[in-house]
Amino acid sequence: MSSRTFECVRFCVYPNDHNPRHVHAMLARTRVVIDLLESGDVRIADRELAVSPPNAKKSDVRKTLALAAANFDELVELWESIHGKA
Repeated sequence: MSSRTFECVRFCVYPNDHNPRHVHAMLARTRVVIDLLESGDVRIADRELAVSPPNAKKSDVRKTLALAAANFDELVELWESIHGKA
């Protein structure tokens, strides 16, 4: 696993993970799977349990998305260092 931390949010990429390109964000008890889109945008992954717990604070989810967007290039580099380019 490789990770980066920005403003108390830890973003992880796992070596045995799958496409599409994404990171796992952790802030306190909130976990969010965030897709890193080819367009340069980020979004919550379209999968079950993309946000955990289901009643996670909306402000924590927004913060993870905002930080993923602000650090998009570095998170893509993190993904590609493990999985290669798409």
